[in-house]
Amino acid sequence: MKSLYFDTDIFIYLSTKTSPFYKKVNELTKYCKNKNIAIFTSTETIQEIIHYGKVFLQLPLSIKIALKTLVLIDNLIPADRELIQKYIELVKTYLNFTKIESRDFIHITSSILYKVDHVITYDKGFKKFKEITSLTPEEYLQKFED
Repeated sequence: MKSLYFDTDIFIYLSTKTSPFYKKVNELTKYCKNKNIAIFTSTETIQEIIHYGKVFLQLPLSIKIALKTLVLIDNLIPADRELIQKYIELVKTYLNFTKIESRDFIHITSSILYKVDHVITYDKGFKKFKEITSLTPEEYLQKFED
């Protein structure tokens, strides 16, 4: 079965119909469901969604987004000991990637550890990693849509 890892931004855009990215994110989500492509994300995503709500003083909205995320995904990757050990190894490998957020290393490590086919994100920093293939929803649909 094919699988995709959705970064936090995908869930935020999916919940915001006024976002310029909403249409493509929604289209990709429907495509995944129609083609039985498993959607993965990690516990870090849920934490980021809540953090986003706290920072922008929209905590009730972020709670709704987090709950919708749990319904939408097929697999929630836990931040367990194995993941954290591999995360630390990845951070050591990319010591010079100082502009990459620490939490993004968790997303990348989750994707590697669970062998997802592609990471879906609008974060261009993910493209710097050789261990994964990162695509925007538009890029994925253009490349794989029948």
